[in-house]
Amino acid sequence: MNVFITSQIESVEKKMAGYHALLSYRYSNLCVKADPSSLLSVTLVMGSTEKDIEEVAEVARPKDDYHLIVIPKMQDFIMDINQAVQVAHPEFKVEQKPLGDGNDQHRFLLYEMPEVDKDRRDFLNQAVDSLYDECKARIEAVTNDQKMTFAEFLSGKSEELKEANDQLNKSHDDYMAKIQSLLNLKRQEIEEGYQRYLIKHENDDAQTNGFDVTSSMKLFEE
Repeated sequence: MNVFITSQIESVEKKMAGYHALLSYRYSNLCVKADPSSLLSVTLVMGSTEKDIEEVAEVARPKDDYHLIVIPKMQDFIMDINQAVQVAHPEFKVEQKPLGDGNDQHRFLLYEMPEVDKDRRDFLNQAVDSLYDECKARIEAVTNDQKMTFAEFLSGKSEELKEANDQLNKSHDDYMAKIQSLLNLKRQEIEEGYQRYLIKHENDDAQTNGFDVTSSMKLFEE
């Protein structure tokens, strides 16, 4: 494969990878199960300085899939952190809880993901389908644009043009499979959330489990 074809394919694949990453990020912000990456967009304005949440807090997840823990690095940050999180995700339910034993004055924020009732399930499914269609259209567009470029620059070189389009089609199919996988996983997550909601509300006496932060949380690893 010549240098021109290789460089063009690499450029297209970089764009496709960006579209795939954007779809994954958008899905993480349609919260069903807790995903620490959904807080990556949270920023705090502290005086004249803007800080990302990881600069002022540790983000963790307990062993269950439906809560996030945010532990301020300084207790004075707790209200500012919660305000910023609530702006990004007003659907989160929040509680302040003591870190360690009951006499510990240091507190953390426990966020519970919203329940997936029928209306929310319908909304989420429509949203994930719409975002998938947008991503698919972008991949199709960049593929078609590149085919036009190949047709122009490789005119009269049928063998090289076929080689270029074959590789381009492979890249297209690879990324279409990747975004289809993201869609399938998100749909499954939504359905699991809905089934959890149904089971929970079948038993009005169900009690919320407590949390042992020091032993149960899993720090988010990028």
